Amino acid sequence: GEDVAIVLTATDIEHDFTIDGLDTHVAAEAGETAEGGLRAEEPGTYTFYCSVEGHREAGIEGTLTVT
Repeated sequence: GEDVAIVLTATDIEHDFTIDGLDTHVAAEAGETAEGGLRAEEPGTYTFYCSVEGHREAGIEGTLTVT
């Protein structure tokens, strides 16, 4: 139930931070920083990933655990 700030810096190429279950999407162009945020009202596990083509398949994903 708390606001969480997201600061994403893409140093090499475009990247983003996406969590479908929390309707979260923050995107940064190469060499730029983007800011956004999220709020998870329910405990659980949420998959985050980079939705740029090929990035998730290359392993840019993880799990966010909300307690």
